[in-house]
Amino acid sequence: MMRSIFSSLIFLVVSQVLGQTKKAIDTDAYYEWKTISGEEISHSGRLVAYKENAYRGNDTLVLLKNGEEIERWGRVNRFFLDPNDRYVVFQQTLDYDSLRQLKIRDVNKKKWPADSLGIKLLELDSTFWLKEVESFATGEEGSLILVSHTDKFKVPTAESKKTKKKKCFLFKRKEPKQIKGDSELEGTVLTIFEATNTTMKQVEHVRNFGVNKMGTHFSYVKNERVDTLVVDQLFVGMFGGEKQVYEVAGEISNPTWSEAGNYLAFNVTVDTSEAKKQQLFVYDYAADSVFRILDTVSDHFKNYQTVSDQPIQFSEDGSKLYFQVGIKPLVEQDDTIPEDEKAKLDIWSWTDGEIQPQQLKTVKKDALGLVDYVYHIKEQQIVSLQDSSSQAMRYYQNRNSNYALLTDQSPYLHEMTWDFWYYDLYRVDVRTGDKKLLKKHVYGWQYSLSPSGKYFTFWDAADSSWHLQDVDSEFEMNLTKSIDDEFYKRDHDVPAQIGAAGSVHWLIDEKGCVIESQNEVWIVPIQGNQYKLTYGKENFESYELLELDEDEFYVDHNKGFYLKSFNHKTKAEGIYHYGKEGLNKMGEWDAKLMTIKLSKNKEHMLLEKMSFTESYNLFLGDAILSDLEQVTNVNPQQENYKWGTVELVHWRDYKGDSVNGLLYKPEDFDPSKKYPMIVYFYELYTDDIHFYYRPKPTASIIYPTEYVSNDYIVFIPDIRYDIGYPAKSAYNAIMSGTDAMLKKYPNIDSTRMGLQGQSWGGYQTAQMVTMTKRYKCAMAGAPVSNMFSAYGGVRWGSGLSRTFQYETGQSRIGATIWERPDLYTENSPLFHLPKVETPLLIMHNDGDGAVPWYQGIELYQGLRRLQKPVWMLNYNDDKHNLMKDANRMDLSIRMRAFFDHYLKNEPAPKWMVEGVPAVNKGQD
Repeated sequence: MMRSIFSSLIFLVVSQVLGQTKKAIDTDAYYEWKTISGEEISHSGRLVAYKENAYRGNDTLVLLKNGEEIERWGRVNRFFLDPNDRYVVFQQTLDYDSLRQLKIRDVNKKKWPADSLGIKLLELDSTFWLKEVESFATGEEGSLILVSHTDKFKVPTAESKKTKKKKCFLFKRKEPKQIKGDSELEGTVLTIFEATNTTMKQVEHVRNFGVNKMGTHFSYVKNERVDTLVVDQLFVGMFGGEKQVYEVAGEISNPTWSEAGNYLAFNVTVDTSEAKKQQLFVYDYAADSVFRILDTVSDHFKNYQTVSDQPIQFSEDGSKLYFQVGIKPLVEQDDTIPEDEKAKLDIWSWTDGEIQPQQLKTVKKDALGLVDYVYHIKEQQIVSLQDSSSQAMRYYQNRNSNYALLTDQSPYLHEMTWDFWYYDLYRVDVRTGDKKLLKKHVYGWQYSLSPSGKYFTFWDAADSSWHLQDVDSEFEMNLTKSIDDEFYKRDHDVPAQIGAAGSVHWLIDEKGCVIESQNEVWIVPIQGNQYKLTYGKENFESYELLELDEDEFYVDHNKGFYLKSFNHKTKAEGIYHYGKEGLNKMGEWDAKLMTIKLSKNKEHMLLEKMSFTESYNLFLGDAILSDLEQVTNVNPQQENYKWGTVELVHWRDYKGDSVNGLLYKPEDFDPSKKYPMIVYFYELYTDDIHFYYRPKPTASIIYPTEYVSNDYIVFIPDIRYDIGYPAKSAYNAIMSGTDAMLKKYPNIDSTRMGLQGQSWGGYQTAQMVTMTKRYKCAMAGAPVSNMFSAYGGVRWGSGLSRTFQYETGQSRIGATIWERPDLYTENSPLFHLPKVETPLLIMHNDGDGAVPWYQGIELYQGLRRLQKPVWMLNYNDDKHNLMKDANRMDLSIRMRAFFDHYLKNEPAPKWMVEGVPAVNKGQD
């Protein structure tokens, strides 16, 4: 008995000691966490490459072979994995700490050390290094690597494990011949490297360069002096041979290859005595000839138009060249009026389609007046596709299709100030430019042409159905009306037209569609009976068709395809395969699926998964995931930190409706201990139960991991809204949820509870403190405080009027301020501030492009006038959510200090007690 008690005591002591070794997350922990980006899998599936990104540190490139790590390189900002398993290219930057010191010393960026480039040849197990690197280019296939340097080329070295990484010199460098006037020439040194035979070539004074998609052909433009002229020379070639194909006493720009390398298009700009002359050329590789398509004075254009120098693009099959035409720049006239005699103003007219701030956001683009054209190479035919730069084009089959979709908003610009987006839709025949009206006044963007252009599908909110139209015959059919299922978005609580739950995909040969409903996936033939592929309703699942091959435009249900599933009851995510044997569940996890990639040979699948307690990591398996294995461990240091748990909770609100939420607790939650609780909210959050909140500085919100690690409980209720009553809806969900959590966990301290929200959540926070005294403190980020002034405000980031947000958008009033001023008053915190007894911390930044920061000022000024405790943080020139890292770190510290003071009885920081006078700005 004594031995048993003694053993128990030893276990208790050891457990306490071990428990104390786990650290609480603080700002120092931010530096330890890494993220994953740039995941690539080779065609064979044998190689996987990805980047581990550090917070304030060096990023690392990691290479895996057959799921095992074989090499890693630090300080990598960009890389390319050859899909055929032959090499990896990566660009290395200066060490983070060294770069930081250069910034501290305010060293001019031009004097910073340049990047290096590594080329790892996998079969040789050798790495070639190039110094003074500015950028590099490769094809998606092939073995050509073009490298632009910032200075003269340095002799590369090879490091080989087999030769103990001894440096080897490929060849002796020949000093370039100095041409008189070299210092006047533009461009940098270009290295052309061929990875399969490790040969290379150096060219000086190169201004731009490129490789075709297949990686077989290259081009570069060289600036050269010929006699007394400085000219641009265009060179093209395959490795082992190149030739000059064009020369001009002007500027060659935008050299663009067709995918196979049979054509190269480029722009030429020549300065004349009157103005710049723009031209567009195509080089035919097989014929070894250059021909001009058009120029500034082409008959195809109106007299005010010219060829644009904007990027150009071939169709995938190389038969069409797409380019843009714009307005000729005005010839600058001699100014006869001094600047101080010129009036500078914007005139806001009620006749404007877009208000002035919106126009000013796009004024440079609008001044160019760009419209799309296409050149048919074999037919030598130029076709205009747009009438106005305000129209937009959508192309299909990687621009191979003979048809495109044109959208035109211009008739509805006034209406879109207070309502959502509307369009007139046209099918454009890219062979002739002929336009056929498909439908007028279409709401939203749930519509598409079939890849061939024969059919047009669109969502009609009036009957909550998908429709199909045969464009030529104008025959129209309702695709989903006869199906007993819900194709509309179920969670719809805004005063706008209801949208579709899923998307439409085209079957092979365009014999029908694959359509996602709220819970199912259906095959809907144009002729014949539709049938269901899934069993979502009975399994509480919904599905999303995975498009894992960007070159496949159709769904071939005979060959099979993949679906991603989501279980609405358990929140688990999975992957299904539909094939000849029907629907097969390959796997389901209590996790959130991020990256999903299938190797080109369709034998291997790469997944990125995460959960609240498990860091995002990569998993590799076969095409049916029968042998899925974790192949990374990105954040092993997590085991040294006190983490938390998350629980899906349910309750009934004050109206008797069922509501869900998330409750986060410390991993060592003690039922006998009292805990403070912070309630965070936005709209619906429970579907993100498996999101991994890594320790990092915040842009605006609390992160559950950090707070539960410091002995808080975090509660996130779902909020659904009644139109016209967003404040009451939020109150109903938040307060009833708080009641339920206090009942479920009596050791939550009801006297130490706080609120926090950002943007729409910030508005709800500001409103909540006018409706209840229950919470001891609150933090509101970017809150709307006065719906009257906000209704007439501007989203300065886009220039859009904010009116639509109240009549048809997130603010959910559903009426104008003249129709229902009572609702605007009821839902505006400003008019209820005398009721506030909760200390409030506001963040509203003067660079906020979504919610004008004067909304935060109105809230601050009102509470200050009423002598209520209030603070406002204005991070100068920063955005709606903080973008500057230093500001994110500062907010993380101040917000924690605010909550710790009120909810954990920690001393108030000096800035809360005394403020920070402007003369002491930056000192506290």
